[in-house]
Amino acid sequence: MEEIFPFAESNELSNDIEDLKNPIPFTLVNNIPMDGTNFIAPYVAVPESVAIEAIKFANLNNEDCLVDLGCGDGRILYLAHQEVSGLKSFGVELDPYLAMFASNKVKNLNCIIIEKNMFEVNLLELKATCLILYLLPLGLEKLKSNLKEWFEKENTSNFKRIVTINYKIPDCEHEFEKCVISLSNSYNLFSYQNIIGNTH
Repeated sequence: MEEIFPFAESNELSNDIEDLKNPIPFTLVNNIPMDGTNFIAPYVAVPESVAIEAIKFANLNNEDCLVDLGCGDGRILYLAHQEVSGLKSFGVELDPYLAMFASNKVKNLNCIIIEKNMFEVNLLELKATCLILYLLPLGLEKLKSNLKEWFEKENTSNFKRIVTINYKIPDCEHEFEKCVISLSNSYNLFSYQNIIGNTH
């Protein structure tokens, strides 16, 4: 009898993309060991109600360029466009399955999904004015030097800010904080208008 290996132990990657209408998309990151890859965390979707509160907390307007680093299924970007007419946005996602899913989700919006390692993205070139990030502290720590450079260099007339969901940027002071309840679970939102601290 032929031995069958689970996908995580296989050297083969299926060419079939799961149904893009599936609310829980298939992912590469959740199906392979992350050791030795550029992935830093598994895919976990933020509840839509929390995403909407984060969008409102960011005070987005139609002159903003929103960027979501590690955008997953694209829900924050999609919902932001429902809230703010005329918004421009970019999502950055390393997982090819999630990038495909997100691209399909936002295909009729002024939004571009970039399949790339988020640590290699130039926020200045994207002319980002606002970031909404649902990342673990490890990812936020690794991003700190990029975020500090983005804050310090003028490339847009709109004021810059970052909203993080549930996790603070390590060793950095946030300006505002808000607690959101979703299905009896609490989520904290943190707003930053600068990155001050150790960015080694």
